[in-house]
Amino acid sequence: MKNSIICLATFILISLTGKAQFIIDSTYNPVPGDSIKLIECDSTSIVPGGSGPDQVWDFSGVLTGANEFYEAFCLPSATPPAYANQYPESNLATVNNNAPPIYHYYETTDSAWLLHGYIYPGFKIKYLQPNCRLTYPLSYGTVKTVSYHGIITVPGATGTQDGSRSFTVDGYGTLILPEGTWTNAMRVITTDTISDTIRVNGTVIQTSTTVIINYQWFAEEIKLSLFSINYVSANASPAVKYVHLSSKSIQVGIEPHPEAPETGFRLFPCHPNPCNEKTEIGYFIPRKYHVRIILTDFSGKKVSVLIDEVKEEGYHRFFIDLKVFSPGVYLYSLTTPSGNIGQKLIKQR
Repeated sequence: MKNSIICLATFILISLTGKAQFIIDSTYNPVPGDSIKLIECDSTSIVPGGSGPDQVWDFSGVLTGANEFYEAFCLPSATPPAYANQYPESNLATVNNNAPPIYHYYETTDSAWLLHGYIYPGFKIKYLQPNCRLTYPLSYGTVKTVSYHGIITVPGATGTQDGSRSFTVDGYGTLILPEGTWTNAMRVITTDTISDTIRVNGTVIQTSTTVIINYQWFAEEIKLSLFSINYVSANASPAVKYVHLSSKSIQVGIEPHPEAPETGFRLFPCHPNPCNEKTEIGYFIPRKYHVRIILTDFSGKKVSVLIDEVKEEGYHRFFIDLKVFSPGVYLYSLTTPSGNIGQKLIKQR
């Protein structure tokens, strides 16, 4: 009888609150081969919306801009050894499309996704107390706070960064974006308070305090957030709002194949795809390299050589004119030291 009452109570609870909510756990950790593309959006009139159960967050009218941010996940061994050797605890790294690229070094565990630091020419931060990007598990009602501490190194100076991050899962419901609708979405709010101090020969020359409030929307079985609204305030100044839309969803448990993780070479999906007159292709190379990208039809016959020249390390992108090509399915591939990596392109009528 007792078990029957418990089952009935559970049924009533699920009926009243809608679909049972998912839990973000370590299966949502990114892995080598994953990538993310964020598109900066017009923030005008975009607000986070309500909290609580059964929300409808409708951002279908958000206007995308020209600024795009790419980040590719790879093994630390695929990054420059001079950088990777400074973060021996890491088991995951990323490189982005900045010029020069910024390398982030992470550790993924069953309980957290941790940032050990990031580095680029002229700047390095190494977290002695790791910066927790996500803590697990996360579900509706979760409230957690973590702290982090890092050492900053810049030419002629050193510094420290001390921060705290709170996690609050304050709502679930339906998320509507230009790319589609997710009926089992969850909102995670992180609030960072960051204090930076820079010293020269032991003398403090600069201090700053930054507060970042980040609203992120996650969907069941999709890694990384689909949409975010950030409010950034430095030294008590009025907050600046940033809005980003993710244009690629990585399904939990699905391994992508457009990367050679052991070498760090990466070929990104073209955008738009399907396409009509032109599309953009992006790729990343971990060192100066003779890049050769070819386009073939679906039978494997070579149609065009898109790139055949030496390129510097980093992220590159280019447009291809498709007017002369017949409608159909094509493959474009990048030759790497360990073999070809490829992506599919669809030319519409």
